[in-house]
Amino acid sequence: MEGYNNGPGTILAERALERVPFNKSVHASSASDDWPTPAAFYKRLDREFGFTLDVCASARNTKATTWFGLDHPDPSRQDGLQADWVGSVWCNPPYGRGQRGCTPWVVKAIASLEATSNEAGPRCEQVVFLVPARTDTKWWHTLVASGYVEEVRFVRGRLVFGYDPNGDAAPFPSAVVVMKPKVKRAPVMTFIEAKCSTSSAEAKTVSLRPSNI
Repeated sequence: MEGYNNGPGTILAERALERVPFNKSVHASSASDDWPTPAAFYKRLDREFGFTLDVCASARNTKATTWFGLDHPDPSRQDGLQADWVGSVWCNPPYGRGQRGCTPWVVKAIASLEATSNEAGPRCEQVVFLVPARTDTKWWHTLVASGYVEEVRFVRGRLVFGYDPNGDAAPFPSAVVVMKPKVKRAPVMTFIEAKCSTSSAEAKTVSLRPSNI
């Protein structure tokens, strides 16, 4: 679809980005906001996308060699919302409400991909989000309607976040959202299993066709 990137999400992002100052509460961990990515789940995606940067992390839960987080020893890498997103980006943002949640990270992703698409900034090859599948929220619609989403993978089952793989499953459904600089069609909707071994056969996504649901 020619011109698909010029959707309403881009305009919303430009306006919202101006209203997102650095706020430690956006990054801060809490019992309700911080959901560390399950290691095995991340590894499956990392083999596919080759992540080079984790933009919303901490020293304990970072998933990539290069990362941004409040406790990073380099002050220039302590604010993932202000630093440049370059390369293949992984983002599991805080799950709180408003500016404490996904909103500013979605805005930043859209701005980074738009700059890359217009050759006006550092090259952000792709952004892959792990987010709660809250399809009734404004940030979800801004994200999916941005014109930069190539694929939405709804997680079949519930993920076990944190550091104990035998812990309790999340009380909410999740989705993996794949964003690219230049997308000329509507997003593809697929499934990815919450639990499976690391073999390539079991890690494949399933198209959202009636026969597969």
